[in-house]
Amino acid sequence: MGLLGKVCSCSAVLVAVVAVLVSSLGVLGVYSYLDRFVDGDGNRQLMGIAPALHKGTAFGFELADLPDLTGKVMIVTGANSGLGLATATHLAR
Repeated sequence: MGLLGKVCSCSAVLVAVVAVLVSSLGVLGVYSYLDRFVDGDGNRQLMGIAPALHKGTAFGFELADLPDLTGKVMIVTGANSGLGLATATHLAR
């Protein structure tokens, strides 16, 4: 096995380890904590950081959780599915 093969094998193992660590954070409730974390202005800026790991509502936020965005301009990319769609839907309401 050459150097390139060893690099590929090591990167595959690293990806697997990171995947296990990220999923274990969800089991430990880290993402639920981040959803409840409120900054000094009363905003939940970390909410929905790992949408695939949320229980209940998709992406963990509701319309009432968005701060007042009056007079702000928003550009939402990827609004055809996933987090972009959920964000665009809530902003349109």
